[in-house]
Amino acid sequence: MTNKKAQKPEAQLKTNLDKVKDSAVKTGKKYKDTATDYVKDLYEDGEKWLEKTTDNVKQTVSKINFEDSYKTVKDFSAKANKYATDTAEDLVEGAITSGEKWQAITSKAIKGGLNLASKQQDIFFDTLENLKEQIKEGTERTKKLFK
Repeated sequence: MTNKKAQKPEAQLKTNLDKVKDSAVKTGKKYKDTATDYVKDLYEDGEKWLEKTTDNVKQTVSKINFEDSYKTVKDFSAKANKYATDTAEDLVEGAITSGEKWQAITSKAIKGGLNLASKQQDIFFDTLENLKEQIKEGTERTKKLFK
C-alpha cells in the first residue's frame, strides 16, 4: 500500500501529468460528443424545416391560379429564400457560439493542467535543493566525526 505523501517527486509529477492528460482527453471527448449531437440536431431541424416548407408550398400552389398569380409566386419564392437564408445564418451563428464556449472550457482545462504541472515541477526542484543541502550537511558532520 503506497502513501501519496511517501511518493517520490518524480512519481507525483508523473501522476499529475497523467491526470492532466486524462482531463484533456475527457474534455476533448465531451466536446466531440456535444458537437456531434449539435450537428445531428441541426440536421433534424433542417429536415423538419424542409418538410414544413414543402407542405406550405404545396398548400399555396394548390390555391394559385397560374394565369393571375405569377407575381404572387415570385414574391413567395423571394420570402422563402430570405427565410431560408436567415435560418441558415442563425444556425451557423449558434454553432459558432457553441464552439467558442467549448473552446474556452477546453482552454481553461489545459491552462489549469499546465499550471499544475508547473507547480509540481517547482516542488520537485525545491525537494532536490533540500536534499542537496541535507547531503552537504551530512557530509560535513561525517567529516568532523571522523577527523
